[in-house]
Amino acid sequence: MKLLRAIIRLLDRGLAVAFALIFVQIPVSMDLYEQVLVEAKDRVKPIYEDVEFRALNENFADKDEYLDELAREAANPDSVQLVRNAVHRYEEYVDAIATLESHEFWERPWYIFKVYRSTIWQSVDYTPGIVWTWEGLAYAGLGILVYSLLLLLMWRIVGGKARKQPVPTSQSSETYTSQADNLPDTTANP
Repeated sequence: MKLLRAIIRLLDRGLAVAFALIFVQIPVSMDLYEQVLVEAKDRVKPIYEDVEFRALNENFADKDEYLDELAREAANPDSVQLVRNAVHRYEEYVDAIATLESHEFWERPWYIFKVYRSTIWQSVDYTPGIVWTWEGLAYAGLGILVYSLLLLLMWRIVGGKARKQPVPTSQSSETYTSQADNLPDTTANP
């Protein structure tokens, strides 16, 4: 019996550490996603700056107006559409980076889902790691808390059923009634 309890305690501690390590991966993956997002922005930045510069030099109100005019004059409108897509991607990346950088680390996971792009995530070279910062420690603590709550819930569900005692069948309902008759009457006024 002592060996079984020792194994259960060891398993409990191991699962708590596993949950902590899993939750520590949240800031690691957020940082990697943000790095790849910045790199993607930097790749399309020259195209964006070129279009912005040409639109200003040719006195267009904005980049879209310049690109519309360029598409009308171009022999190959598909190439203009590629440039237009690059400009819009750059603006999207800038907005996503600003959104991620303007929120606290507890809010960032929710905003990652808001700005998530699968094409960006596919280029992430993910390697698990441990973040030795306050943010990493906070997420590790959150992982242990989630594990503890799941364990408590499991014990309430599974343990509660095991603890229920069956009603004794040796006493009939008449016995309970006769015991209630022997109680003093509290309804009478003194």
